[in-house]
Amino acid sequence: MIVNTSRLFIAVALPDSIIHEVEELASKSKAGLPFQKWTHPTDYHITLKFLGDTGDDQIPAIKEEVESAISEIASPFTLAIDELGTFGKPASPSILWLGVAGQLPELNRLQASIDEATAKVGFSLEERAYNPHITIARRYQGKSAWNADDLKPLYTTWKSNLELNWQVSDIVLYRSHPKERPMYEPILRWQL
Repeated sequence: MIVNTSRLFIAVALPDSIIHEVEELASKSKAGLPFQKWTHPTDYHITLKFLGDTGDDQIPAIKEEVESAISEIASPFTLAIDELGTFGKPASPSILWLGVAGQLPELNRLQASIDEATAKVGFSLEERAYNPHITIARRYQGKSAWNADDLKPLYTTWKSNLELNWQVSDIVLYRSHPKERPMYEPILRWQL
């Protein structure tokens, strides 16, 4: 029997109001930040668990375990957009991201619960420390080395415009379509 597989991950989706504000600020920043690929606005998210290549036959078990895990989460919680930063080599970063603030203990607890739930159905526990963020752009392509100081004035501008917070009341299982834009398709949603 042939089983179809997809690249899956579980994440916190952003509400339309936050997506709109981040998209507007990102579009104003593109000229000064030479990154090769900017994230499609509907693809903004905060990853909780990357599952990778997953058989469609595993989805019912994932659904059941995640439902059980989040039933222990007391209630929705609030997050906010925070800092700007990069991952990767200091001179040539691979990721430009927005940080997250707010009720981080609740977010960390949710992430740990999802990690443990998916381990029950065969996925590895995450070994790295959890670092919640929203990827804005990928692959720096500047003619000179990246200078982290370039983010300071931009961060000041963003911060003065981003008094943004929202209530996290659900999480989403996404399927990746790497050659499409938008790239992520929601296939399941769980209410907290």
